[in-house]
Amino acid sequence: MSDGLTDEEFLGYVELHSRTERHLFSKEHAKRLWDLAGRTWTEEWMPAFVGIDAETADRLIARARARKENAVYTYQALRPTLFTEEGQVRLLKVRDNAHRLLAQAGAFRAPRAWEGVGVSDTFELLACLDRLVELGEIRCLNPDARGQDLVYVKA
Repeated sequence: MSDGLTDEEFLGYVELHSRTERHLFSKEHAKRLWDLAGRTWTEEWMPAFVGIDAETADRLIARARARKENAVYTYQALRPTLFTEEGQVRLLKVRDNAHRLLAQAGAFRAPRAWEGVGVSDTFELLACLDRLVELGEIRCLNPDARGQDLVYVKA
């Protein structure tokens, strides 16, 4: 299905339509959004129309834009996702893990802070750690390292 919209126009449409009362999207539009956000699409479970609320849409849109920018992690592109209800829950879980690890060992590698959070998107989890750095709770010792190799200490 071709709707004639560029990816950015499509993301703008999703952003607006997700804020409507019904926020229903065709299966084809939902698949396009999932694809742009780099998500796994499992067609078997998708009905003909899919409800995508503003919070979910914002997260997927931020992920899609971050991927389009240069397909690498950028905190500023994902920062808005931390201010959704789901993002706050994720941030608090990562924060709790970080504080526990700091109390136990005085330092931790990024993947340890993600354990048990229930999110598999590394970029979203890195954004949680970057937010904690931004808030002055932790400090990264090696900011030029790859995500899984980042080491954090108390700020």
